[in-house]
Amino acid sequence: MGSNTSLDVYPLDSGFYKGMQYLARAIYAIFIFLHVIGPTRLVVLHPEISGLFTLISKDCLFLLIVIGLTAVIKSKKNIALFTVSIGILIIVKMSLHSSGVAFGGLTALYLLFFILPIAGFPQIFITDFVARLAGYGFTILVLNHWATLNVWNPVTHQWKFGFGFANPNILGINSFVLLLELAILYRFFNRFIWFGLGSIFLIILFLSHSRTCIWAFMIFIFVWIIIENHRFYSTRWLKYFVLLLPVIMLGLSIFFIYWYRISPHNPFVKIFDLFVSNRLSLGSKFLEEYGIKWGAAFVNNAEYNLDMGQVSLLLTNGVIATTVFLSYYGLANWNLLRLKYWEFIPAMIAFLCVSLTETSFARITSNPFLLTFGLMMTQFDTLEYLEIIRNRY
Repeated sequence: MGSNTSLDVYPLDSGFYKGMQYLARAIYAIFIFLHVIGPTRLVVLHPEISGLFTLISKDCLFLLIVIGLTAVIKSKKNIALFTVSIGILIIVKMSLHSSGVAFGGLTALYLLFFILPIAGFPQIFITDFVARLAGYGFTILVLNHWATLNVWNPVTHQWKFGFGFANPNILGINSFVLLLELAILYRFFNRFIWFGLGSIFLIILFLSHSRTCIWAFMIFIFVWIIIENHRFYSTRWLKYFVLLLPVIMLGLSIFFIYWYRISPHNPFVKIFDLFVSNRLSLGSKFLEEYGIKWGAAFVNNAEYNLDMGQVSLLLTNGVIATTVFLSYYGLANWNLLRLKYWEFIPAMIAFLCVSLTETSFARITSNPFLLTFGLMMTQFDTLEYLEIIRNRY
């Protein structure tokens, strides 16, 4: 196909399309950079700086949504997806209003992936990597000298280092995401730079002692090796497995919570409870106290945190919003295999494992792979577009 190939949005070589593409990437880079340095110890100690970052971040999000609308209006399928997202936000807003609390932050989760056809795939992940690395490096090299938070673990008799972040686990999740993006985007890096950065991220990940991110990264490596060595990425059963896996993981979480409630001393339950860092008891407590509702509901985390990601998503956002989210997640997995981007599958599975113990899997600022929801849009129904992109970068 020629240089004027249509993407159902704009011609690939048109000046307007390129301008929109660069603008979307630039705004997204600022958005991610601010979200990386936002939870640093120095910023947390200065609410006026944190407030400014929040304001700029909201402006960036608004601009990205507006840019994404230029892709939405180009097909009925895209409009339908956008309508579903808006419907979910309205349901959540109405539910939370009836509970007497403020509107949640689902806007980024359900609307931001519409920039994917504009910003480009997988180029948006290169942008995310560079912006995240900039914030990560700036925090460790500069902000760390002003304020940091290191935590002593009396069980292991080791320090959990924050290196400038407000919590060692935040350092861990950023190191984890950078490692996953570096592995997936290996074709774009010199092998020495790739190995050097990977070694640094891995060392810092272990210094953070973030157990969830450490074992999730190990799962990522294991799944990658299995899929690549056995060429499972071309099998039909893997497509169905990754399509259903998000629902399976939610079912697994709820199953073990109820099993814990019935038989807390069962050896299998105790092993799983240890695996999820003793979160089954809290999950059982919150599930019994608040129950499962169709719409969003207020969950009080003031005394205890509901850290089981999928259960937290279900209790706070309700059955409808959770069903849509898990459906999007599964369909994104399906399309990644259909479009021959199997390298993303281990990362998507790794974050589903993170969902057993952390809520970060459902936040697009912590889990940039949620942007692959955009692969459901009409612009990605042809492989020719991705082949052109692959050849150009």
